[in-house]
Amino acid sequence: ITAAFVAGFVLPVILVVAGTVMGFPRTLLVKVFVPYFLGVIAQLLSWRSLGFRGSPAWPLVPIPFILWRLVQLSRGAAIFTAAGAPWIFPALLQGVLLPFWAMALFGHVLLWPALYKWPLENFSLSTPVGPVPANPLSQIDTGGERMLEELEQTTQERDRLQMRANNLRRMDPRRGGGRQSEASS
Repeated sequence: ITAAFVAGFVLPVILVVAGTVMGFPRTLLVKVFVPYFLGVIAQLLSWRSLGFRGSPAWPLVPIPFILWRLVQLSRGAAIFTAAGAPWIFPALLQGVLLPFWAMALFGHVLLWPALYKWPLENFSLSTPVGPVPANPLSQIDTGGERMLEELEQTTQERDRLQMRANNLRRMDPRRGGGRQSEASS
């Protein structure tokens, strides 16, 4: 996915620079590339905000953005063609970036089992979005047993620390405990 952002960001920047050097009107470059770059930035911000909150929806963030990016690339190629730009600009948009983002979308969907950490039993079973989770209902943990185990461990740890603190208090001569205070009385 990171390679997709690098290639999906670097090539358009190169096209903007080349268009500027070739003397394209800036309004043409703005119409084609500003929505594209704003979409990439919005995707990154959405991804960061959902990822930092621990939302289970963060792996789904790229889907609408990549779909919209595909539409933007098709429109950009049509704008370049209508403006009489050299054939290389629409060819790079439709022949390189469009398939690149389509493959990135497909690859991202195939990563869902790994991103969601689905337990996979049989890799030969597959659906349109990848392998089927192995018995997903048996993987649901209500948390009751785990919470009871954690509570029991915490209680044991508290009791152990309490006993250690009591032993240390008895041994500390400054607190009136230990053999010196018993000998003086």
